[in-house]
Amino acid sequence: MEKLAMEDFAFVSPLTPRSTGDPRVAPVDTVALPELQTFLECVTIAYGVTAAWVAFSDGTPPCFAAPLDTATVAVLTSDVALLSHACSSESQLVVADVTYDPRFPAAAWATASIGIRFFASTPILLEHGKRVGTLCVAAPLPRSLDAAETGKLGALAATVARIIEGARTKHRDDAVQTELHRTKALLDRTGTMAGVGGWEVDLVANTIFWSDETCRIHGVPTGYLPKMSEAIGFYQPHVRPVIEGAIALATATGERWDLTLPFVQKNGTQIWVRAVGTAEFDVGKPVRLVGAFQDITERHLAEVALTISESQFRASFEAASHGIALVSTTGKFLKVNQSLCNMYGYNEAELLDIDFQTLTHPDDLALDLHHVDELLRGAIDTYEMEKRYFNKDGRTIWAQLSVSLVRSPDGAPVHFVSQIQDFTEMKNLTVRLQTLLDTASDGIHILDRDGNVKQFSQSFAVLLGYTAEEASRLNVRDWDAMFEREEISPEICRLMTQPRAFETQFRRKDGVILHVEINAKGVVLDGIEFLYVSARDITERKQHERSLEQGRLFTKDILDSVPSEIAVLDQRGVIVATNEAWRQFALGNGGCIDSASSSNVDVGANYLAVLPDLPAESTDVDIREGIESVINGERPSFSCEYPCHSPEKHRWFLMTVTPMHTGEHGAVVVHSDITARKDAETLMYNYAFYDSLTMLANRRLLQERLNMMIAGNERDGTYGALLVIDLDNFKPLNDQYGHAVGDLLLQEVAKRLKVSVRQVDTVARIGGDEFVVALGALNGSQVEARRAAMVIAEKVRAGLSEKYNFTVHKGAGALPISHCCTASIGVALFSPQGSDQTEIFRRADAAMYQAKHSGRDVVRFSAD
Repeated sequence: MEKLAMEDFAFVSPLTPRSTGDPRVAPVDTVALPELQTFLECVTIAYGVTAAWVAFSDGTPPCFAAPLDTATVAVLTSDVALLSHACSSESQLVVADVTYDPRFPAAAWATASIGIRFFASTPILLEHGKRVGTLCVAAPLPRSLDAAETGKLGALAATVARIIEGARTKHRDDAVQTELHRTKALLDRTGTMAGVGGWEVDLVANTIFWSDETCRIHGVPTGYLPKMSEAIGFYQPHVRPVIEGAIALATATGERWDLTLPFVQKNGTQIWVRAVGTAEFDVGKPVRLVGAFQDITERHLAEVALTISESQFRASFEAASHGIALVSTTGKFLKVNQSLCNMYGYNEAELLDIDFQTLTHPDDLALDLHHVDELLRGAIDTYEMEKRYFNKDGRTIWAQLSVSLVRSPDGAPVHFVSQIQDFTEMKNLTVRLQTLLDTASDGIHILDRDGNVKQFSQSFAVLLGYTAEEASRLNVRDWDAMFEREEISPEICRLMTQPRAFETQFRRKDGVILHVEINAKGVVLDGIEFLYVSARDITERKQHERSLEQGRLFTKDILDSVPSEIAVLDQRGVIVATNEAWRQFALGNGGCIDSASSSNVDVGANYLAVLPDLPAESTDVDIREGIESVINGERPSFSCEYPCHSPEKHRWFLMTVTPMHTGEHGAVVVHSDITARKDAETLMYNYAFYDSLTMLANRRLLQERLNMMIAGNERDGTYGALLVIDLDNFKPLNDQYGHAVGDLLLQEVAKRLKVSVRQVDTVARIGGDEFVVALGALNGSQVEARRAAMVIAEKVRAGLSEKYNFTVHKGAGALPISHCCTASIGVALFSPQGSDQTEIFRRADAAMYQAKHSGRDVVRFSAD
């Protein structure tokens, strides 16, 4: 490794030289200070940093010690913003993590190629109070300083001052000798504190000395005196040539070494050590090897873990289907993902140049800023709210905002983490559908004013561990574990008029307490007020929060807290990383893929090998083919919707695949549950085209089908027919037993109609007891078509004239009901030469009235 000395740098201080104009600055002679160089090398070990240097106030080139290349050193010692803050500060300056420090928005030394995250500095003051320079230290891992470390940094700066003072006295040698004794005492103390041991090899006497700390690191008794071969034997076999080569180079050229190597202690424990050493010469011959030894296992593993964790975080950050942003405490965007850029319509550079206040709708800004103030004051830990943003094109965007605050180890606010979900489309749905979707969650239940369960989803019963029958008899007081019983009724009344989201606790049937997140709002159904509630089990999330308090890494928490299932694939399709949601998805959804166990979709498995050969619903591209095209760079992204059904539940998922941006082929696969949206689409379709009581086609769908039949008849040259059916004896049943029994009869009529006609025919209910059957493509002959229509009409009439039997439950008893209800049927043929819907209905309706006047329970054809 190259040894760095003062003369290696052509550095000019970014500050204007003050040696002649500022009485507080003491000039430094441009003389070599080998004692200072040696001391700084010791500082890097004792203080556990990568680099240590002195920036002189009068423009003298810095004195630097670090196992870094010359170009990296030049970047560190020429950063104007960094040294301006350090050299102008009258006290210690600590940058715990430059990534989130707004004072250094584009620091070259924080880039991936250099990787410095921590920086600290303290003034160097001579005995008469004049400042001679600044002691600076830097390291790749974020770090905060406690009181002891702050004091140690000050003590090291004082030692540097005494070394410089000694160099400027007339009796320099004596002064430096005295100072070196002081320095050795300091390093002995700090070395033990930092786990640093010293060693010495006398090449003339062929003896080795290990300090007590060095013996401890090796796992041998204090005073142990090894042979050279034995000392080398502690290193892992594959790195022994490395240390042997470093020793050979040092004895030949004087080159010092500073190496990080795997090591095996006496008891077999494997650790990582930092070994630093150099050779001393007498009359040109090496006579002694001296150096230091430090156990850096914890720091080395932390650096490796940080590298892996940050890589995974960056991938999941960019692959998230919703917007994510890191925001400064003043509101300025610090980092944004592509989903957020797409949402706002700005590119990344444009977003980083503005703040969230600019994009926020003015009616929502006050509440948002109020929550921000509560976060900064520590009154709350997170907040969520619905708010509106402005797109670049002026459109208003509705979004669900979730915000948390990241604090430094000393509690100071660093930046916000904002997750933003666009739900503009959902907001524009009908009020009834909006009510359903706004509160869609794991357990949905509707309560009356007394807290009784009136309706619930199956997932709600599963959440509480009850059967469906048991859940139907529950009252909110049976499961709520947060409120007192007398508090529940007033709380229900408040929620009906003031919808809100909150967290509470549920008690399962087996007594286990669950933490749940509640969304509640009042709804009016048929003129009656109810409380519509959705409950989501957040027990696992609460456990994650408690784990955070015990020291879990920030980036892993972010990855695991993303609700979508995420997996990172390499260029072969092998899974190299997953988040917790993916792992849970694999455990519970093995039926979605051709696999026998969840291990087939875990880390190390080839995801492409277990995918089914099925085309996705939203694209004609096979899923495996779509993923491979993204991995190979043939597509910028790939997404599709696919079903994941089990015997218990039908679900739909959205798969989004985006490429890795690490320079190597790979992809990030994100799964999002879209079952609620699919259910909503099905519900909307049924509302639009089907009768809610009988699930027969409604008038709108009938008209569409009839138009298709008319067009088909014109194309094929065939006749069709329209049957208008009116029940003859329905009103007496309705009047005697009520609408509930009448509805049972109408449902039975619908069943009989469907079994009486062909699959290609359309059966519809267009009024209270009025039904229509549309028959298409009967025959090319009018006579044969009429005969076919009559056969079907008679089959319908006969089926509807059979007796209807019901059992109605009233109280504890059962009332059997038997009722006869015939039908009058009017039939109108329509020709292949073009027909008008209105005219066809008019003729069929007239024929039905002829059937009514002819005694009912008959079929009549239109005379036209």
